[in-house]
Amino acid sequence: MFLLQWFLDSQRFSINYVVPTGLSKEFAGLNCQDLKLKVPSVASGVYWIDPDGGSHGNAFQAYCDQQTDGGGWTLVWSYTFTAYSSFNSGANAVTRAQPGQPVEPTLECLQQFH
Repeated sequence: MFLLQWFLDSQRFSINYVVPTGLSKEFAGLNCQDLKLKVPSVASGVYWIDPDGGSHGNAFQAYCDQQTDGGGWTLVWSYTFTAYSSFNSGANAVTRAQPGQPVEPTLECLQQFH
């Protein structure tokens, strides 16, 4: 036991564990571009975003496209066509589109996005 402790002390081992940015609310990225800059190999997927970088109380999850045109893109809206046979069909019209959650972005918040 003493020999092992001496070896560990003499080698000054250090173990560091870093939680990757964006994988939890407490370690949210500023935006998808911020995640791409911090971890260039980051894959596309859902990540935690905190646009003001302050309290994590307003952090939210967003889909980040990290492949298209260099990556760093935040998906803010998605729509799927329902009438594939006719592109101009009224069935494809978005007439009462509303996001799942109310969105009231400020200019400062919008400037954070790529």
